[in-house]
Amino acid sequence: RKATLKVTVRNRGSGPARNLDVSATVSAEHAVLGGSGPSREPGRVDGDRVTFPPIAELPAGASAVFTVDLEAAKPGAARFQ
Repeated sequence: RKATLKVTVRNRGSGPARNLDVSATVSAEHAVLGGSGPSREPGRVDGDRVTFPPIAELPAGASAVFTVDLEAAKPGAARFQ
């Protein structure tokens, strides 16, 4: 089975967040197929992790949405970090 997860990163601070690095890691029960961030550039897949292009600036109160495309690799309880 395939699934797409959405991850939202929010800046709850009072000032802009700069040079944000965002990545996601899955457990062995899933395989990462790909993903993308707010820039629509594809994330870089390396085994069980997808790393997204950095965000230069996220203003205070703003959010950015990332998607991670997964596929079941084997039965079992799966985790997403």
